[in-house]
Amino acid sequence: MIMRDRSTSSARGTRRGRRGESRPEGLPRWAGSRLGPDPAGLVDRRAGDLTDDVLDAIAVYRIVRFVQRDTLIETQREYVINNWGGGHLRLGELLQCSWCLSIWVAAGVVLARAAAPRVWGMIARGLAFSAGAGVITALVDQLDD
Repeated sequence: MIMRDRSTSSARGTRRGRRGESRPEGLPRWAGSRLGPDPAGLVDRRAGDLTDDVLDAIAVYRIVRFVQRDTLIETQREYVINNWGGGHLRLGELLQCSWCLSIWVAAGVVLARAAAPRVWGMIARGLAFSAGAGVITALVDQLDD
């Protein structure tokens, strides 16, 4: 009797793991069947993705706003801009350019969502509430003036 190894390739270009779950060719065992319906099988899609994406986008806005404009860290921000503004690092330039900083913050947010979705979800929700409160406060202040 010939035993067929479950981890060998099938005709459709997928592999079977120890528990019989299929995964696209070339992905590690830990990828398993958690991967959603995307054709490449590289993104884990869940039901709340749109909500998560909106929360993450607002969280990126809030973090960038905090780093660039909030007075709480004004002294530290000015120190970095004045002392590390040039050279190879250009941290001062990064702190003054919203587009530049948001790319790096968004990359960190994507990694945080992938590494610890539950923990990051709570943090993102808090940041989104903070951003919403700030926007509402600014609108009310404009109406009061």
